[in-house]
Amino acid sequence: MTPDDTKKLKTAFFNDAMINKNVFMHSNPREIADFLKFIDNYAPFDIVIDGLNVAYSIPKIKGPPIGSKLLSAVVKNYLDSGKKRILILGRDHMNKWKTKDMDYVKKFAMCYFVDNL
Repeated sequence: MTPDDTKKLKTAFFNDAMINKNVFMHSNPREIADFLKFIDNYAPFDIVIDGLNVAYSIPKIKGPPIGSKLLSAVVKNYLDSGKKRILILGRDHMNKWKTKDMDYVKKFAMCYFVDNL
């Protein structure tokens, strides 16, 4: 991909996924501005992971105890495969998940948590 292609993809993703038709449905303008500042300060990342999608990927076994274990396993897998800059996106309530697993995630991945909506 050319730098121009990358910029177009970034803009399209941001407008469609982050802002969408109404920013207030999923977030708020302050949160969006904070996230953009975070990305400007810390990008690039080798991989970006939606922490809640990982945590709830096993439909019959849901919840933070298993979710935090799955998330830490995913982080470990990417670290083992050579990915060094990992970003986990999630919600504030993930900070209350099993300490051992989340401590591992926070040690080896950068985390960005937004408000619980």
